[in-house]
Amino acid sequence: MKIDGSLIVTGGSSGIGKAVHDNAGQLFRPENVLNIDVRATMPIDVRDFASVDAAIKSTVIPGQRNYLFSAAGVVFFTKEDHVVDFIDASIEQLRAMVEINFLGTINVLKSFISAVYEHEETTGNIVVVSSISSFFSGGPNMVVYDATKAAISAICKRLVPYRNI
Repeated sequence: MKIDGSLIVTGGSSGIGKAVHDNAGQLFRPENVLNIDVRATMPIDVRDFASVDAAIKSTVIPGQRNYLFSAAGVVFFTKEDHVVDFIDASIEQLRAMVEINFLGTINVLKSFISAVYEHEETTGNIVVVSSISSFFSGGPNMVVYDATKAAISAICKRLVPYRNI
């Protein structure tokens, strides 16, 4: 038996998001699963609020319980598979971490929560992936990544009492 609601996954092309997306078919109808990812079949960038909002609003099923699994995130590595040091990272890489990890999460949360509250008797469950590095620093090479994950953790803590989220 399949769940009637929808599942929206961000970062579903790699890592934890991919594992969730790849196994979603066991619980959800394929037409009710949305992968918000720049590498997905139908690419959607979490940094583009208008695209995110349109996709989420067309996926949330009124009157059902809908699910969001937000796992989009990025960190950059050297050719030797080391995390790029702060001083060696380009401003574009640092900006991308802030825009994808933090602002992208805000875009998805804002759209999903708004879409759920638009319809009476529609409910939602949210899982947002942060990182242990939001509590323990990974050192100077992880400074921006750590900051984005700490910001995500702070937002989620404050959203918990908000309108029964």
